[in-house]
Amino acid sequence: MEETWVEALDGELRKPYALELCRFVTHERLHGPLPVYPPQHLVFHALNTTPFDRVKAVIIGQVPLPPTLSPFIPRKLPLKF
Repeated sequence: MEETWVEALDGELRKPYALELCRFVTHERLHGPLPVYPPQHLVFHALNTTPFDRVKAVIIGQVPLPPTLSPFIPRKLPLKF
């Protein structure tokens, strides 16, 4: 994660709700019936490419597009349904 995001989040990812979310997603990746996107190495991709001070808004939630149409999933990523 890019340094300015580490400073901005300052421990947020170590709070109980974030740890539980990480456990849940890890469990779903390993045991869930469907694939979880994006792949683990791309989860914080946006935070690696855009410094915090250059962000105007962050929208958190489900992308309303299927993965094949989502601008957040690289086109070369093999998708499984």
